[in-house]
Amino acid sequence: CREPKLLQYAEIAKYGTQLARCLRYFPREQLLLLKFEDFASDPGTVYRQVLGFLDLPDDGRVDFPKHNEALRRRNPTLARFFINPPAWLRGPARWMVRLGRSPWTQPLKNLKNWMINQPAPRQPLSSELRARLQDYFAPDLELFAELSGISVEDWLAPRTFAEAR
Repeated sequence: CREPKLLQYAEIAKYGTQLARCLRYFPREQLLLLKFEDFASDPGTVYRQVLGFLDLPDDGRVDFPKHNEALRRRNPTLARFFINPPAWLRGPARWMVRLGRSPWTQPLKNLKNWMINQPAPRQPLSSELRARLQDYFAPDLELFAELSGISVEDWLAPRTFAEAR
C-alpha cells in the first residue's frame, strides 16, 4: 500500500465521528447527508436533491450508469504485474504513459482491462462478520443518528450485504 493511512478502514467508516468533525467546521445547513441505499435505489431523485441543495439547474438527466462496479482479477498474477511492474520495467512504463498519444496507449489500456478485470457479483457478508461489524460500529452509528437525524435502524438490522444493496 502506497499510503498506509488509507488502511484505517474502521476510522474512515465511523460516520458519526466524521460528521462530528465536519460539524466543528461547517453549520448543519451547509451539509447534505445522503444514504447510499437511497442513491442506489433511486439515483434520479437523489441527483435532483443534490442539485437542489447546490442551487443548480436540473439538466434533465435520466440515465445513471454504474461506474466502478465490483471486479475480480481474471488473472491475479498478471494483475500484480500490471499494477506493480518490476523495477526494471517502471522507467519504460512511465515513459510510455508520458507519451500519452502513442498509438499503443489505448490498445494497451484495453488489453490490461480485459486481461485483469472481470465483472463479479459482490459476495454477501457472513452473518458472523456482519454481527461483529454492527457491534463495533453501533455506538458510532448512534452518534451519527443523533447528529444527523437520520435513522440507522436499517443499518443495524440483521441481513446480508447483498440485501443491503
